[in-house]
Amino acid sequence: MNPIVFRKTISFVEDGYSGNMADVERFVEELGFDCNVEIPLSVMRRLPAALRAERREISAVIAHLDNKIKILDFNTKNIYGLAVDLGSTNIWGRIIDLENSSEIAGAVTANPQRAYGADILSRIFYAMEHGSGEIHKATLDGINNLISKLCDMAKISQNDIYAVTVGANTTMMHFFLNLPVENIPVAPYTPVVHSTGFFTAIGTCLNINTEGVVYLFPNVGSYVGGDIISGILFSGIYKNKGIGILIDMGTNVEIAIGSEDWILAGAGAGGPALDEGIAAAGKTAHDGAIVDVSIDENSLIPSVDTLSGAPAVSICGSGMVSLISELYKNGIIDRMGKLIPGKFGVFRAETENAYALTESLNIYQHEIENFLLSKGAMATLLKTLVGSIGLDFSEIESIILTGAIGNSVNLGHALSIGFLPCLTNEKFHLIRNASLSGAALLLNDITLIKDISHISSIITYKEMNEDRDFMRELPGAVFMP
Repeated sequence: MNPIVFRKTISFVEDGYSGNMADVERFVEELGFDCNVEIPLSVMRRLPAALRAERREISAVIAHLDNKIKILDFNTKNIYGLAVDLGSTNIWGRIIDLENSSEIAGAVTANPQRAYGADILSRIFYAMEHGSGEIHKATLDGINNLISKLCDMAKISQNDIYAVTVGANTTMMHFFLNLPVENIPVAPYTPVVHSTGFFTAIGTCLNINTEGVVYLFPNVGSYVGGDIISGILFSGIYKNKGIGILIDMGTNVEIAIGSEDWILAGAGAGGPALDEGIAAAGKTAHDGAIVDVSIDENSLIPSVDTLSGAPAVSICGSGMVSLISELYKNGIIDRMGKLIPGKFGVFRAETENAYALTESLNIYQHEIENFLLSKGAMATLLKTLVGSIGLDFSEIESIILTGAIGNSVNLGHALSIGFLPCLTNEKFHLIRNASLSGAALLLNDITLIKDISHISSIITYKEMNEDRDFMRELPGAVFMP
């Protein structure tokens, strides 16, 4: 492996050096690199004393940066890296020991941006009206709080984190860097930047070693960002001869279809449209959120599984998928999603029918209809992307599901309501968080920068906001198959 930050130990002797050779020149010569070497001022200031110390040995902490290397520190005990998936709903982090490639801590925290809207467009509109400073600060607070949490878990110093890799969608990247977002949601949907390369920790205000390096995966369009690039990197679909699909189902649904020669990517609404965006009882995944539902075919009494086994207080996206599937399978709703009066659990609310899922949680008719519209949009997005390149689902070798909903959805339930194409179970694979795993992969192997560049070069981004095929197919996808 070739970690993004590594250690090289060199020894010094007095003999053989000209009196005119500066300390930095001696240091660079002993390092023996053929490329440009950057030495920050903070390291220069400590170098003379280190060169003249009794042992005359320096253990340099070195970062790979594009076509140069940078000296970050020396004579430090530990070298850690941080992988981050900056999601719209949650921020995931994983600390890696860069000297043995092992994970030493992992955690997740809610994205504080949610205070400015459950979905990305709400946050963009807030930033357009009030400026992006508040959301930028909330983003940094969220990541830095996660860093503190992870370091406490691993019992390490934040100063020993020398590299951060971040997978984030285009808008999240812009909020992180405090870039204007007003051009992202309007035609021609133009971000400020696609590829940013490396930043310094002090430049991004992350609470790690001040000379540490920060890398953001590049984005490829207004709604397909570095998180999908990182996911593609980890999934490996860009290296396969056969055609694969990566579906990242979170607050947004991002889809990449392709093989070693080409990739087509597109995105649409996702997470909140399947939980807190449509149902009063809906919330994103947290303790007590219903993630799976089953209904006894004889008694029609429902039972639920919740996150962490806590008492049911809400229902998340994967739980909604299961609920709708079970309601349809047991004849409690029809193909159009209409609740059937007289069926067990169905009752009349003030102006519409409703279903009693638990003693305290009800699902209303309009919420079911909203869910089916979102389900139809998800299915249509996938069908439109596959159809736009002249393919049929039978030609797809594998479908990888990831993201907050993708890694927890009941596959059988998703297939039964047309949420996913009806293929054999063997073609589906679940990855808990492909974006986070791809970011960790890069920490351990800097040569993957070339793979990231290759992935970016073969991706075609399809803007779905004004796609006629999508609008034509959507009405038929709303119904149950």
